[in-house]
Amino acid sequence: MVRPAPGLLLAVLLLPSLAAQAQTTRAAAAVLRDALAAHDPQGLWERGVHTLALRETRPSGAERLTQLTFDRTNTTFAMRQERDEGVVEASWSPTTCSATLDGAPMDAETADRLRLHCEGPRTVGFWRDYYGYLYTLPMNLVDAGTQLDPVARLDTLRGRSVWALRATYAAETGEDTWYLYIDPDTYTLVGSRFYHDETANDGEVLYYEGAVEAAGLRLHAQQAWYTNDGHRYLGTDHLISYEIHDADPRMRDE
Repeated sequence: MVRPAPGLLLAVLLLPSLAAQAQTTRAAAAVLRDALAAHDPQGLWERGVHTLALRETRPSGAERLTQLTFDRTNTTFAMRQERDEGVVEASWSPTTCSATLDGAPMDAETADRLRLHCEGPRTVGFWRDYYGYLYTLPMNLVDAGTQLDPVARLDTLRGRSVWALRATYAAETGEDTWYLYIDPDTYTLVGSRFYHDETANDGEVLYYEGAVEAAGLRLHAQQAWYTNDGHRYLGTDHLISYEIHDADPRMRDE
């Protein structure tokens, strides 16, 4: 009987452990590449006009019906929202802005509460950035100003293994820290988490379910919000429909 040398035996015994360690990290760029292939393989988000219809529910029983239109070619945004106060309509472009409540200009107090001023910190642009960020993950991780940690790490989200991408932002882009959770088999986005101050465990976690697709571009169908601290339920947003208009038809056939 030939006995393996002690050093060789030790190396063989260590192989499973080393393999397990290797599987707990991966280059973030590679994980993001696979996630983009799962969500927007033809790069359609940067083309044409995108229309999303949402139903947003809250624990209080409040409900909003929201329609969003993003024209990526002309960098314009429009929102129509049915809410307790009435029907809000707002639009924004690099040179124009408008906002009305039930077809009439709203007073300053209402505009401030609804973030629907055209100038200052509480503006229509807030909603463009808010919805535009949430519903274009993970595509927007390639945007200028995004600082992606170079290594993705294996983590756990609601009992399932996920790749965790960590993103911070240049000062002129944003101040929050985001974690994006990617299914290691399908490479679809299954959750995200953000902190204003990670050491304080503030911010919120979002869990995604299902998908709505148009021309091969995949957006999550449902996102449920909870606080990081205490895991308090905040509400659920449902993507009722999604359409792409004026996307290059040649892209759909590739």
